[in-house]
Amino acid sequence: MQRPLLLVVIGGLAASGAAVAAGALWYERPTRLTVAVSQTDEPDRALIDSATRLLKRSRNPVRLQVQLVENAKAASEAVDAHRADLAVIRTDVAIPGDAQTVVILHRDAAVLVAPASSGLKGIADLPGHAIGVLRMGAGNRSLLSTMLAEADLSPDSVVQVELKPEEVEGALRAKRVAGVMAVDVVSSSALRAIVRTVAAIDPPAAAAPAPAKSGARGAKVGRTAAKAGAKGKAPPPKDDDDDDKDEAELAKGTVVFIPVAEAEAIAARSPAYEKSEVLRGIFGGTPPRPGKDYDTLSITHRLVANEDVSQDLVGGLTRFFLTEKGPIAATAPIAMRIEAPSTDKGASLPVHAGSAAYIDDDEQTFFDRYSDMIYIGAMLVGVLASGITAVMGRLNGARSSALEGVVHRLVEMMAAARAAGSAEELDALQEEADRLMTAVLDGAASGSDDRRLAAFGLALDQVRAAVRDRRAQIGAEPKPAEAVAMRLAAE
Repeated sequence: MQRPLLLVVIGGLAASGAAVAAGALWYERPTRLTVAVSQTDEPDRALIDSATRLLKRSRNPVRLQVQLVENAKAASEAVDAHRADLAVIRTDVAIPGDAQTVVILHRDAAVLVAPASSGLKGIADLPGHAIGVLRMGAGNRSLLSTMLAEADLSPDSVVQVELKPEEVEGALRAKRVAGVMAVDVVSSSALRAIVRTVAAIDPPAAAAPAPAKSGARGAKVGRTAAKAGAKGKAPPPKDDDDDDKDEAELAKGTVVFIPVAEAEAIAARSPAYEKSEVLRGIFGGTPPRPGKDYDTLSITHRLVANEDVSQDLVGGLTRFFLTEKGPIAATAPIAMRIEAPSTDKGASLPVHAGSAAYIDDDEQTFFDRYSDMIYIGAMLVGVLASGITAVMGRLNGARSSALEGVVHRLVEMMAAARAAGSAEELDALQEEADRLMTAVLDGAASGSDDRRLAAFGLALDQVRAAVRDRRAQIGAEPKPAEAVAMRLAAE
């Protein structure tokens, strides 16, 4: 391979290697995403802080930068206005217009409880009473107002009093509030502690045995039931008193759980809410608290991303939050409640395409996404390489043609030397041969065909031999080399 072409190839390979290395560094560099979090929501702050530290410690290609804002509404506005890439939102406070769900961080249910002595059994009993609201904010106030409005009750008919967990017992004993509403993860220890505090307000009374039915009427009822069973008849349908019986079941013991009977209807009208079922005995105790399953409203806290964040980044974040719940929960236990959002097309809240691709196992690999670009790039590189080869071939062809001309001239000079009749003619041929040699050697430094150079060397030797032999034949003395060198330098 000729030297210039070799240098070009080496330079091209070096440039390509540098470009690949630079591209790899650019591709692997960490991407920083700003996440807006309400400064008043301590559980969410702890969760995002824990995730931020874990992302950095594990050298994840994504880094989170926490931006504390005033409340959940401000977080939603920040991601909507593109002042933040991500935000932690509460669905009943503000749902951003341009942001989409990455993961559900946790579901919080509204649990409304009261001491048995309060006389409260349902939503309809609340007007005229004061209800203590824990973590009182725009969301919790609106949630209680929604429950009242569903029962055609004015929100102003109930006084909402903000309470801290440590203030619940004192407020109930002082009759400042008749009951308490907390919005939290149903299985959380904090919510269980609140229920236990409310249950302690009324001392448990000794349960009296239920009186047994007697007399002819009782016997008749027994015989009627037995007869109906023998004939295979279905039991009589529930009457209008069944709802009262359900409330009585929820009021057993020293604490009353107030259900939201129309939770499903409320959730159907508003995507901000969901219907949740509070399971029997979820709060422990004897008898179990509550005494039976009941429905209530719930809301979700979600991590959302605006549409400008790429699918790759959101898919990576979704994978991180769903697979690293355990390590995140080491310092933020609520992280164990992280879950994947529904990717159904009819879902009330949209899911980011990157999250949906990961959840539905439809992620594209690097080559899936960029195969067309790689193919086009390979074609362009091939065309460029062909062009360089053609140019180098043309340049080498021009040099080869010039060298062939020199060889032909040397052949002519060899014939002229053998026919020369004087020393002057031989001197002129010798000088021309030296000039041709100088020109060819200068050209050889920039690359020439080895075979043509060999032919040139052979022809030059033959010319010199012919000049030397002819001098001997005609008895002419050779011209001193110094004189020849001086004449060449002068020219």
